[in-house]
This record gives sequence, C-alpha cells and structure tokens, in this order.
Amino acid sequence: MIWPFGRKRRKEEPEEGKEEHTATLTVPDDVRSIQEAIASAPEGATVVVRPGRYRGDVDFSGKNLKVRSNDPRDPQTVARTIIEGDGDGTVVAFVRGEGEGSELAGFTITGGHARVGGPGEGGGITVRGHARPVIENNVIEGNRSDLDGGGIYIDDAAPAVLRNQIRDNAADGCGGGIHVGRDSVRSSGYQVEPAFRERMGQFLDRSMPRTVQITASEDDSEHAFRDEAAGDIQQEREKEERPRPVLEGNTIQGNRALWGGGLFVSDEAPRVDGNAFRANSAGRGGGVCIWDNSRAVLLQNMLIQNEAEEEGGAVIVEWGASPVLLANRITGTRSRRGALSVATNSAPIIRNNVFSDNEGVEGDVLHLWKSNLAVLQDNQFAGDR
Repeated sequence: MIWPFGRKRRKEEPEEGKEEHTATLTVPDDVRSIQEAIASAPEGATVVVRPGRYRGDVDFSGKNLKVRSNDPRDPQTVARTIIEGDGDGTVVAFVRGEGEGSELAGFTITGGHARVGGPGEGGGITVRGHARPVIENNVIEGNRSDLDGGGIYIDDAAPAVLRNQIRDNAADGCGGGIHVGRDSVRSSGYQVEPAFRERMGQFLDRSMPRTVQITASEDDSEHAFRDEAAGDIQQEREKEERPRPVLEGNTIQGNRALWGGGLFVSDEAPRVDGNAFRANSAGRGGGVCIWDNSRAVLLQNMLIQNEAEEEGGAVIVEWGASPVLLANRITGTRSRRGALSVATNSAPIIRNNVFSDNEGVEGDVLHLWKSNLAVLQDNQFAGDR
C-alpha cells in the first residue's frame, strides 16, 4: 500500500551486503533498562519490555529498532508498562534520522516536561531531523511543554502516529496534544511569548471579522470549479517526493494550549485521518489549529466537545494555510466565534462535513474573516445555536 505524500508502509529491505538482524533483547531480563537495551542492540533488533515502571528518558540514538511492550494491543499491558520521564525534557526522542524500521509500541509515556532553557518543545515524544518512526498503540498522557508540543512534537520529520491515546497534555505555546511543523525556530519562552502575542494581536485587529452561516451551493458551474480546485491541490501534493507525517486512528483528548489544543500544524502537510479530537481546549483552535502555509488533509475525523476562548472551537485556519477538510464531523463545540474559523488569505477546501449542536456567543458555525478564500461544498448543518 502506498501512503499519501510519498510515504510507503513496507518492511525495509537490508542494504546490499548487510545482514538483517532479528535479535531480541528483553528488559529487564537481559538488560536492566530500555536505554541500555537500545545501546547494546544491533540494527534491526527488537527490544521487548516487560510490565513495570521505567524511569528516565529514552533516545533511539539513530537506530532502527522495534521497542515494544509484551503486548501492545492489550490496554492492561500498555497501562502497566510505563516510561516515566524525569520532568526535565522529552521522554522519548527520535532525533537522529531513524527510519521506518524504528518503532515504539505499547507503552504509557508520562512525566515529560520540555523546559525553557532546554529544547523547550516536546514533552512526551520528540521527532526531528527527517526521522520516520512508527509510534503505535501508546498512551501519551500527563506531559507538558513550556513552548510547543505537550504530547508529541514533530519538526521536519515524517512519523506514522497510529492508534494512540494522547490525553491530558499541555503546551504553553502551540499544540497541547501534537505539534507538527517544519524548521521551527527555537528561543526562550521569555522571547517568544510577548512577540507572539503582539504579532497575533496586531493581525487580528486588522482582520475585521464577519460571521456567517453558509449552506451548500446548488450551482453546477460552481461545483465544477470547486472540483477542479480540489483536484489541482491533490495533484500538486502527489508530485511531492518529500514524505509527510501520518496521524491516523488516534484519540486526542483533554489537551490544552494557547493555539491548537489537540493539534497544531504549521508549514507542513500531514494526513490526519480517522482521529477523534475530544474535549481539547485553547485560546484559538480548541481542537485543531492549521497555520502558516500548511496544506494538511483532515479526513473523516470526529471533533467533539472542543472549546476555544475566542475563534475556532473545533478548527481555526490561519496565516495563509490551505488545508482540505473532508467528511469530518464537528459537534458539541463551544467558542466565542465559530466552530470553524477561517482567517484572512487562508484558502481551505471544506467539503462534505457535518456540523451539529455547536454553540457560540457571537455566531456559531462558520466564522469567516474578511478576504478569506474558503471553498465550501455540500456541508450539512443541524441543531447549531
């Protein structure tokens, strides 16, 4: 199966002249800690971790290893196999170009705190530097970041994040649950926060919002135009050779941030498919914030009971982003303005989504800023107040 944006989900073949290792190390039977097992394991090996609480951070160190609990598909095993950070940095790191052969599966990951003065991003898991691991069937909870990515921080990398529970994480900046970006600029929180707030305030003051409720158009020529626009964007994406992140089948719940309580995407084009965003909160973009030239695809997600203090209780599209939102369900949202908010110069395609029982103080369903370029087709609205 060929995944979107050039990513192939397949078993990696060993390079010519290299033997593929199938060694298995067991923690704590063979070695005492997960990090010791990674250090001693040959490339391609599997590290099996028995239930227990393992304190200290884990770095995959550039190796393609499978690190798994006894049974990654058993919730009780996952709950009892805990990697607990020391409260000073990320808990699990993929930062040295690990490939698709690297895997983290079946753990509870907690206790991470990415602090100002250190990397500042990625409380639970950090994925950087073109790494492409599989992160599957984990519980990622109770982590925080002084900047971005309370649960998972992805920067210029293309992991497959599959069927995880990402809950009760927090970021003082963007992406309480997950932050996906490219070539992020690091600086201290004392430098970032005031500048960020000032820039956003100036931008919002200039934008002159207007709130409307839009239903599907019945004009055939308009439909044809929208179909053509959607096709052009998809063809452009298919031409790209650079792999993109995949977020699929995750439950992203109870996370919070300044922007993008559940998910924040900036200047990146992940496929976000079949996830449940539930009860996340933020100043803007309670469920999802799509930002700065991002071309994310949101397909068949559930966005339930997310909340924003200002715009975009479920989703906000900002700063020239052009995502595709297709066949999502947005329900039970609370915000000041809009379950879905689209800012000036942003150009999302919003098609076949269902909006129901959303509530806003100043307009409820769609909040469109002046000069937005949104394309809307065949959306359904029911019970919004």
